[in-house]
Amino acid sequence: MIGARKLTIDASVYLAALEKGEGGVNEARVFLRQVLSEGYEVYLPRLFLLELIVTLRAMLNVKSVYSTLARQWAIADNVRWLDADSQFTRAACELADQGDLRVSDAIYAVTARLSGGVLVSLDPAMLERVGSHVSVFTPASFIGQKTSTTAEDTENPSGDLPQ
Repeated sequence: MIGARKLTIDASVYLAALEKGEGGVNEARVFLRQVLSEGYEVYLPRLFLLELIVTLRAMLNVKSVYSTLARQWAIADNVRWLDADSQFTRAACELADQGDLRVSDAIYAVTARLSGGVLVSLDPAMLERVGSHVSVFTPASFIGQKTSTTAEDTENPSGDLPQ
């Protein structure tokens, strides 16, 4: 596994782990199991919780999941939440402007940068866009199954090895 002990994980990884199927689903499950069992420090923006709530409400066809999710994530010992204060927001705005990033790309990239860690994502657009700003990996590349996505190899946003 890569030497980084501080991670920012975008919601696509957690949501993939909840889905049924193969590919990114299994990759996400293996990654999350390892990260949580090995005590990595996970730094998340509050946007992470919002993305989970919106997606899970639609996925599960329920009215509310916030209180359940908030309790679940509140007891996670290795999770640190980064709030979007004025300094954080300014950094995200500057990064978005410089890198032509989406809102979520900028927020996750700034979270990784401020925590001194790396970003892990299954979002192909995020992998492609943020690689020149922070170290970004797919779950499989982080645990050593595949190579990392960096500014030099953004033509391959999935992080998969060339065929």
